[in-house]
Amino acid sequence: VYERLYDGYTFIYSGGSKHQHGVGFIMKSSIEKRILGYWPVSNRNIMLKLKAKPFDITIIQMHVPTSSHSDDEIEEHYEEINKMLKEVKSTDILIITGDFNAKIGKGSYQDLVDNYSLRERNPKGDRLLQFCIEKNLVVTNKNFQHPNRPLYTWKSPGDVSRNQIDYLLIRKRHRNSVQ
Repeated sequence: VYERLYDGYTFIYSGGSKHQHGVGFIMKSSIEKRILGYWPVSNRNIMLKLKAKPFDITIIQMHVPTSSHSDDEIEEHYEEINKMLKEVKSTDILIITGDFNAKIGKGSYQDLVDNYSLRERNPKGDRLLQFCIEKNLVVTNKNFQHPNRPLYTWKSPGDVSRNQIDYLLIRKRHRNSVQ
């Protein structure tokens, strides 16, 4: 779905027609002229390509299934992402962002993650780090020190627990592009 919204914004969406499930992008309409294409792959994945200099930018917005889904369903999701990545030029600045439903945990890990995070890593966090290794990506929103409160990206009903499960990944060679 591609919609022009009021107040100068554009909405590109992949999911149900009632906007109940899915992922998407909201951007200022002035960016619309830079759109080279968008691909609504499923209600969990969408890809957007923007004309930029010196390199075009490809952004994948995703929502990984929760832990209530089977490991096979999670692997199917990563396979869908792998298929999308085959369409991305090696020269593009690649950004993968969204709800990974994974906890990477405190502490640095190789050159993929710096120290600034919350809690302990879980198996989905291990899978996310494995994906980063396979695709030569880094987790950028863990490279900056902030108080714990702004790090939480999910809060359970009744505020019983809080977690950091949303991340922004970028190719290692472009890691300094994120400030």
